[in-house]
Amino acid sequence: MGKKYEVSALILGSLVGGAFASDVQAAVLATYEFTGQTTGQKTAIPATSSGSNVTASDVTRNNVIMDVGNDAAWTSRPYLGASTGSDTAGAPFANAAAAVSANSYFTFTLTADSGYELDLSSLAFVVTKGGGSTRGFAMQTSATGFSTDGSTNINTSTGDVSAGFSQTVTTQRGTPAFTNVNLSLTGAAYQDLDSITFRFFTFAASNFQTVEYDNFTVNGTVSLVPEPASLGLAGVVVIGAFGRRRRRA
Repeated sequence: MGKKYEVSALILGSLVGGAFASDVQAAVLATYEFTGQTTGQKTAIPATSSGSNVTASDVTRNNVIMDVGNDAAWTSRPYLGASTGSDTAGAPFANAAAAVSANSYFTFTLTADSGYELDLSSLAFVVTKGGGSTRGFAMQTSATGFSTDGSTNINTSTGDVSAGFSQTVTTQRGTPAFTNVNLSLTGAAYQDLDSITFRFFTFAASNFQTVEYDNFTVNGTVSLVPEPASLGLAGVVVIGAFGRRRRRA
């Protein structure tokens, strides 16, 4: 390669790189913790934090009892408790499929600002249960069209979430103990999103038996969407540079 072409290649790289520059921000996209919340039943709980160019909605509920509790046995930490009860249709829901069928969930949504997009990498939270009976949860997301029945089990330590999943909670508040859940969201379905909605379904053998959650953290990046004019400039630069090389060959 001649020196002139080396210089041209450097200029080409600079121009193309500039055309696709996207202000990528590696970030915690949102957190939901419950410290500072008053205890009792809730219809909405605000996000604790949201990243730059991201709006994090309140946690809201649908056909489920949602409350904030604070138990000294669980390191005196506030938590979000979800359960079924007398004011939820068709309760109780003894398994994930039943809870999903009844649309019994709490939910939150992350939305990128105009001109930006979300690329997710993981979702982490902790979970426990308020007693010894069998209880668990399932999750769905809008990224996969809320398409699963919530009964798919995955390896929550290493498995990528290709759809929804469910998990039986084995740790019990008061031990004190909780389970760390860390889900990979690196699949194609979780990239280049304007927004994403998470739904969490709680199941238990009887009414008023809670599954308790804390420290939701959604990780990923926020990027500027490339402008069409920038894409056109990149194409012109590439075509022009290779055309010049062919004339000099």
